[in-house]
Amino acid sequence: MTISLVIVALGLPSILYWADRTGFGVILPAIIKTLHLSVAIGAGLATIFALGQVVAAPFSGYISRRLGGAATILLGVSIFSLFTMTTGLSKTPSQIFFSRTLTGVGEALFYPVAAALMAGLTLRFRGLANGVANLLQGIGVFTGPVLVAYVFVATNSYVTTLVYIGIIGVIIGLISSGLIFKSGHSGSSIKPSTKQRSESQSRGYMNKDSAVGLTLMTLIGFIQWPWLVLFSAYLQFVDHLSVAQSAAAAGLIGIGFIVAALGGYVGDTKIDRRLLIALGSAGEVVITLIAFRVHLGFLEAASLAALFGIFSSSLAFTNILAISQNSVPQEHIPTITGIILGGYYGAGFLSGFFVGELIHTVGWGGATAVVVALPALISAGLGFGIRSDRAASKILKVEP
Repeated sequence: MTISLVIVALGLPSILYWADRTGFGVILPAIIKTLHLSVAIGAGLATIFALGQVVAAPFSGYISRRLGGAATILLGVSIFSLFTMTTGLSKTPSQIFFSRTLTGVGEALFYPVAAALMAGLTLRFRGLANGVANLLQGIGVFTGPVLVAYVFVATNSYVTTLVYIGIIGVIIGLISSGLIFKSGHSGSSIKPSTKQRSESQSRGYMNKDSAVGLTLMTLIGFIQWPWLVLFSAYLQFVDHLSVAQSAAAAGLIGIGFIVAALGGYVGDTKIDRRLLIALGSAGEVVITLIAFRVHLGFLEAASLAALFGIFSSSLAFTNILAISQNSVPQEHIPTITGIILGGYYGAGFLSGFFVGELIHTVGWGGATAVVVALPALISAGLGFGIRSDRAASKILKVEP
């Protein structure tokens, strides 16, 4: 029952965040048109929130230890909700950039803490735990574009759409923090059910393996975010799909998040995570080179989005996070989670601007080849530079 409460408490904000992140691409063309923005500025606006994330995420572990997990989550969701509403009410590009950036600060005070709490539930099945966290986010990835499109079409106002998201966020924040308090785990971490010990504190939270994990997570930030926040806009701009069609197709990226628990479980029990990371990265390369270079109808766009989600989230992201967490002693998991997700968010922030600028010179196909496919190709080989879970557990002397 306790674990169920924690999962629900962490799942509700995850759904909210990702509904906004992927749904924002649906209303982006309307924002660009209303505020007379260039595509480059609009693309940057779609990912500017990650600037707030990269600044705040490395400190999330420290803040949660000071305030407790429940209070930190409530603080993060409240910041996100407030500035989502001000994003909609903003009248100038600078105001939107400011508000959108602060929504990222709010998310950074939630997700690293949530991921650390989930990872703390288990050692042997840490990939599965991260996969469950991804599954919860996947509900938002899958439904976000559709829900945002529904509200936007009904109100014909991106302002009203964002205000509604903010109001819902306040309610979710209160529910989630209350559930964590009720579960009895309102502290900064949940003690795992397995008994474990570290040989010493000397290994710390930053070592060769965790450094490779940080690099891999940074690369996947470049890989994922153009798909997550720009693919629906691309389908409208280039392939001339309707708002509803582009939203439905882009939302299928969430399938990869939903089956991430399976990818994490396979990494826990069946196949070396490094092989899964390489396979996921290779799939990202191939699908990206096809999706942004070939004219797509709805069915083709939807199929490619689903495949990208499976390769990127289920195979790559989930196992990168798990193998990075397994490279450090248990007490350092909140810290390393915040740091590596800071790299992920930083890359996400830059990816929108890079894609937006390159579109003018090399088009969407060339821009995504450089920003998305090239980092994925690097990741396919770099993953073998990190120690396997079994080797790391021997160093840390982890006992089942």
